[in-house]
Amino acid sequence: MPPAALVCLVEGLPRLVKLDLAHSQCDKGVLSALASCRQLQELDISWCDKLSLASLPHLAYDCTQESFTCQALEKLDAYGLGGKGNQFSALAFMLLALSHLKHLGHKCVSKAVVMIHKRQFKNARLPRGFPSLTELTELVISTQMNEGRSTFALPLLEIDKVDQSCLPVVRAMCPLLASVKVQIKDNSALAPNFFPWHSLTHLDLRCRKDSPRDLRDLLPVTAFLGAQLQSLAIHNFSFVEEFSFHALLCHCPKLQDLKVSFFSPPKPRHDRQPDIGATDLDFSLPFEFPQLSNFFLEYSKKQSPLPRYHAKVLRQCIVALMIQSPCLKRLNLTRLPFSLDQVFKEVLKPSGAALQQLCELSLVQVMISKDTIHLLLSLENPLNFLVLKRCPGINEKEYEELQNITFSKGLDLNIDWQ
Repeated sequence: MPPAALVCLVEGLPRLVKLDLAHSQCDKGVLSALASCRQLQELDISWCDKLSLASLPHLAYDCTQESFTCQALEKLDAYGLGGKGNQFSALAFMLLALSHLKHLGHKCVSKAVVMIHKRQFKNARLPRGFPSLTELTELVISTQMNEGRSTFALPLLEIDKVDQSCLPVVRAMCPLLASVKVQIKDNSALAPNFFPWHSLTHLDLRCRKDSPRDLRDLLPVTAFLGAQLQSLAIHNFSFVEEFSFHALLCHCPKLQDLKVSFFSPPKPRHDRQPDIGATDLDFSLPFEFPQLSNFFLEYSKKQSPLPRYHAKVLRQCIVALMIQSPCLKRLNLTRLPFSLDQVFKEVLKPSGAALQQLCELSLVQVMISKDTIHLLLSLENPLNFLVLKRCPGINEKEYEELQNITFSKGLDLNIDWQ
């Protein structure tokens, strides 16, 4: 649809609450037309070729009327929008102009928050006729003071990307943040950035692949926040100490989503024998995970393989987690360094009730036999999507056999195999 048609569309639908224009021909004229949608709460304008970040203020301010628009907007996605020079000023304008904005989807939002906090407006560039960031900041501060607020703050509940160094400023400016994705780029301590943070329920931490952090560095954070976390994603951490993953799980009883990607210890280690009696330690978990719905675990070998005892502890933790997560719906296991046959044999003991709610199972580059797949298909659960990508134990003939079983039993199951 050309921009003129989109303008007619939005002007003819003034009661829109949610609108997705991603990848469309939306331009700044369409953004201006959205002023008629006074109830609009969610808008996606990601990857629109006719838009740049500099276009965004046209959504929040009407120069002809000298008034703010789209004031009900709570969620705005603007991924993929760029522009020449420093465009953080446009994002800062949106954060200040939209008083109910809880989510602004763009990789540079945290930089705009820092810009507002430090009042770095000297080089800000906004379209002609728009209030300056200084004027807008003063207006917001005055409004919040009249509402009885003691400190200047932004209403954001989630930010997609925050450099670790910017986290203290972001927390100060966005005290209600419940979800944050943090980019870890140095070896400074993690814990001080998270104490205390009572509103945080969704945490995503990503290390650089060429500089993984020890998983033990995260344990003080999960020890303090784990009881309140509903979602935890950790990427590119190094599995240095055998018991760190088990300890992390024991900190987080209320998880609904858990995603972990990890490396072997960074330096080659002799595959030492554990202390006498260590192999008999109990790696069951002290409680069930009654809300855990999604579990993703990915291993990257990198240079050295995972030591045998690390693998044994990890395997036992996975078994315990699956057994003690009665509501697990989506399970993804990728490149694990041991066979999953014994894992599922233990999980699916006749007396147990594991995986009864499983809907999606993704197994990528793992060692598993067709017999175990048959066992999984025999379960009374709503499984409707099975991924078996690059699994050496499942060849094309066995894949066709699984397809035939699915067809003969009338199973509503899609199998993805390569």
